[in-house]
Amino acid sequence: MLEKEEILKIDKLNISKDIYKLPDTIIQARNNCKSSIDYESIKKIMESRETQFFPKVCVICGMGGSAISGDILSDYLKYSVEFPIITVRNYKLPKFVDKNSLVFVISYSGNTEETLSAFKEALERGGLIFAVSSNGKLKEFCKKAQVPFISIPTGVTPRSAIGYLFTSLLVSVQELGLIESVDEQISEMIEVLKVLRDEISIKVALEDNIAKQIALKCVNNIPVIYSDTDYESITTRFKTQFNENSKIPCKTGVFSEINHNEIVGWECSMEMSKKFISLLLRTDESEPIKTRIELTKSILLKEKLSDVIEIYARGESKLCKIFSLIIIGDFISLYLAILNSRDPSATESIDKLKKAMKEQLDTVQAIENELFSKEE
Repeated sequence: MLEKEEILKIDKLNISKDIYKLPDTIIQARNNCKSSIDYESIKKIMESRETQFFPKVCVICGMGGSAISGDILSDYLKYSVEFPIITVRNYKLPKFVDKNSLVFVISYSGNTEETLSAFKEALERGGLIFAVSSNGKLKEFCKKAQVPFISIPTGVTPRSAIGYLFTSLLVSVQELGLIESVDEQISEMIEVLKVLRDEISIKVALEDNIAKQIALKCVNNIPVIYSDTDYESITTRFKTQFNENSKIPCKTGVFSEINHNEIVGWECSMEMSKKFISLLLRTDESEPIKTRIELTKSILLKEKLSDVIEIYARGESKLCKIFSLIIIGDFISLYLAILNSRDPSATESIDKLKKAMKEQLDTVQAIENELFSKEE
């Protein structure tokens, strides 16, 4: 079961290879980001303003597999920076985004209409803007508007490009002088991921592969992903990977918020609650959170759900813990897709919706017309 040959037969675009290459994409993105943009010149422009530019907010505009990088950046840096980091998954920017905002516009394809609409608004607001993409209209718009553009490789699904996308964000924030160097943390993360991937790759048999074992337990169950609130972005990553790769619904929650509402929901009938399996993402929780997790697990979850599985992060730094959980979750969702006899690369519902939206509205063309019609 879950032998390499079986996996590759169903995995049409070789998503398994993309997951395995996560540490390699991080290395590539780090080197590419530092060489593709003249950050020193941008810093001089920041310093030459009437009042030296320091962002009052950092906004990451994106959707789906691109947007999650913004969530991760916020979780990682929330106790390290003096400005909030928010992710905007929308056509419109919040009113507080202005010339004193740092804005990253991320679209792996470069053609995501919500992101292009937000890019248009960001240009109108006058903030410091960077874009990250592989190609598409975003690249074209940035060239016309002279917006710094970080190019990443084509050829993978957006959700498989997380190493490229997140690293481009993190390195940019570092190179702009907004955080202390994270080079050591990135290096640790890369080394831990290289070891971990070889423990749970498609070559490793079921009896020795924790990701395959967890996937097997998830069959015919709905995963409920719980974590410490400081790792909420990773619960989102698990959910969306189960959605897109495994083609199943999934729900998330964080401690200690679920202790104030959601746990009452598990007072439902056993017939209903036994359809769910809980994956507890364990990290470096504080004592109060750790106690809450243990009590919730023993008093309620083990009795009501089909199973409770704890997944422990690896590494010393928070960055390493985050990405060790990501690669574990990605492999679990891949293996569950195979067990469900579903191609993890296919996203039929998304493709149908995109096609229908373009036929009815063609928002991207309208955005381009609004942006550049005055130049003609």
